[in-house]
Amino acid sequence: MFQTRQTTEKKTAYKANIAFVLTLVLAAAILVAVAIFFRAGASPEQTRNKIPKETEMKIGQLYFQAEVFRKQKKFDEALGCLKQAIEILEKDKSKDRTLLVATYIALSDMYRVTKRIDMGEAEVKRAKEIILENHMEESPFTCATLHREGLYKYIKKDFIAAEEYLQQSLTCSSTVTSSISCETSDNLLWLAHVYLAPGVNKPEKALQCLRQVEEVSTNNERPAHMMAAQKLQGEAYMSMKHYNEAEEKLLAAQALTDRISTDPNHPQKVHIKNLLEQIKNAKAAH
Repeated sequence: MFQTRQTTEKKTAYKANIAFVLTLVLAAAILVAVAIFFRAGASPEQTRNKIPKETEMKIGQLYFQAEVFRKQKKFDEALGCLKQAIEILEKDKSKDRTLLVATYIALSDMYRVTKRIDMGEAEVKRAKEIILENHMEESPFTCATLHREGLYKYIKKDFIAAEEYLQQSLTCSSTVTSSISCETSDNLLWLAHVYLAPGVNKPEKALQCLRQVEEVSTNNERPAHMMAAQKLQGEAYMSMKHYNEAEEKLLAAQALTDRISTDPNHPQKVHIKNLLEQIKNAKAAH
């Protein structure tokens, strides 16, 4: 019986997922910019409680260093920068906790990329504690922590909990942005992963999520989201044995992979190539 997620494909598929997760580390860095933006229009009372400018500049430098190390795949060095930033922010006596939350989220992402799952999950829990302690529930950070809790549940194959957290994050991000933002698209993509997971097998629901992502993504804007949506649609159609539709979507995703990376051994390229080969073999068998 033909299966889209054969045991021999699991490692390649996992690497492809991690390649996409890696982009979330940059999204966590963007949360720091959001945190700074929140303080731009602060009241005099808020200004008195904000982080000193020199501390903020030091955190910015550490974030820049962490991003350089991440791009060089020097993950331990990147983690060291983020831990140093947290140490500084934890000692800070101001009441502004936005940068601290953003840094815990970024640290969690880095742990997840390096497959230190329990450590990453602990950092998300710490970020959530700070959000509750400081009454920040209506901030984008709530959406971010819910999203990451969903990812950790997915990694641990607790797909029911993963769907619950991702749905909560989807509702949260839709409320905050009032449109299908990058964060909303991320939730939809990972919900599709959940619906295509072994034991769940709900390709129709996955396709509903993916069509929404495809509608707001283009080859020039959000190409990574477009490519991921098309690849996952291909997998969904494969699970339904709709091989022509699957091939069409996978070929479209393959055409976009050069926009993502020029490396011929990039996990996404390898995974798509393997899926197309499976379709070829399935068609030949009929």
